[in-house]
Amino acid sequence: MRQILQKADISAGAAYTYFRGKEEIINCMVDDERASMEEMGKHLSSSRDKLKGLVELVTYIIQNTDENKARLEAEVYAESLRNEVLAEKVKHNDMYIKDVFAKAINEGKKLGQINKTLSNELSAEWLLALLEGQIGRIAKLQNIKPKSVAKIAGKSVKKFLSTQ
Repeated sequence: MRQILQKADISAGAAYTYFRGKEEIINCMVDDERASMEEMGKHLSSSRDKLKGLVELVTYIIQNTDENKARLEAEVYAESLRNEVLAEKVKHNDMYIKDVFAKAINEGKKLGQINKTLSNELSAEWLLALLEGQIGRIAKLQNIKPKSVAKIAGKSVKKFLSTQ
């Protein structure tokens, strides 16, 4: 818990003034993550070009994840898995973002922007794995440059989903 508060730049005294315990702090962080996912989902659903929207979303997420944020996410994820209620919320967040990806992929197929032979669900799972893997690498490796990685990830997503 100390590591999470340290990475979030919050003193233990300040945190426990507003929260009853670490579960409540982690719960709030998981809820904030969900709210961010919902905003990303709204942006993606309003995008006319689903392929471009998915590429931009993946690029944005990776590009805006620095080492501290990536480590904080890893710590929050690890803590949430020690608590069944929080673990369930994290699982629902994963299911939510996969569903957002799958719907965008399906719509992109209908618009002729995304390869129709791809499975919506498996492609959404691949996108999530790509994001989680890159965020994990940012957390683990010290000399990784998120902007460079984001550019490569965006090109990979475009190539994978593209009709050409």
